[in-house]
Amino acid sequence: MRAGELGAEPGRVAAERVRVLGLRGRAAEALTVGAAALESGEVVGDEHAELCLRLARAAVLGGRWAEAEQWIARAGRPDDARSLVLAADAAFGAGDTAAATVRARAAVAAAEAGSGRDETLVEALLVLGRCALTDDDLDGAAIGERAARLAGEHGLTPWRVEALFALGARRLSAGDVRATGLSEARELAERHGMLAQAAQCDLLRSDAALQLDGPRAALAIARPAIERLGLLHLTSLQGMAELFAGGAAALAGERAEAAALQAAGLSRADVSPEIAVLGPLVPALAALLAHDLPRSAELLDRSVPAALAHRSAAPSPSTGSGRCCAPRSGDATPRPATGCAGTT
Repeated sequence: MRAGELGAEPGRVAAERVRVLGLRGRAAEALTVGAAALESGEVVGDEHAELCLRLARAAVLGGRWAEAEQWIARAGRPDDARSLVLAADAAFGAGDTAAATVRARAAVAAAEAGSGRDETLVEALLVLGRCALTDDDLDGAAIGERAARLAGEHGLTPWRVEALFALGARRLSAGDVRATGLSEARELAERHGMLAQAAQCDLLRSDAALQLDGPRAALAIARPAIERLGLLHLTSLQGMAELFAGGAAALAGERAEAAALQAAGLSRADVSPEIAVLGPLVPALAALLAHDLPRSAELLDRSVPAALAHRSAAPSPSTGSGRCCAPRSGDATPRPATGCAGTT
């Protein structure tokens, strides 16, 4: 039955459906529903702009950065704080951290000036906090703590989950493998039906388990997360999870599983740019464990150009916090290489 026949405004109905589907991690379905509503010709004016911005957020969730930019442009609200924050998030996801930082700063300023709602300011702070991973002029911890505090004060549960996740990821990146914020974020996400966010938390919890209890403990968390991401059709995140798990499987001596996970991760639709970095690192880790240092170094070298081209990518195959071994040909002693947590 059409929304108009029930006395409901079709744009608002479609926007709410897109919002709810996004919260449940069903980005592909949200995009289909919203696009169909726009094509009906029944959504006009402010409702049209609102639905386009909701679709941009769904595209960001699904890792479809270029599509997100298209929906932002179609909304026709370039100075709206929501447009700015979504554009910043899309730029960061695509690896353009310089543009992301400029846009995120503008989004925070616009939201603080009153052109956005409380959740828009929190969202802008979260994107700015991610930009701090590549910008030393930004205090990522302070930005994240402010976002978490504001989300808590205003009862913005989805954004509090995101803020706790970001803080946990940052602490994990700094070496705190007991980053309790991740467990808190996961519990809150699960309680409120935010399945995609819960799966994201599990990816970093798997990384922490790898460092605390070993690769089999990491796999015990990663495998269900991969299955959940598959059910949600979040193929970008699923591919990343499979490569992380592939590294853990290699460390556990499960070479067949490691190879299968790598192949699956590289085959997913809408793969994230991190795949170009992470792809060679799973077999590099397997080669290292087989004492084939030249082969391991060759594979690691393949990922360097991709990492330089995509500054927001997480460089580790098996850990979100970026810890991996970086052996060089002729060097029998592996050296630790540190990176940053993957938070997109």
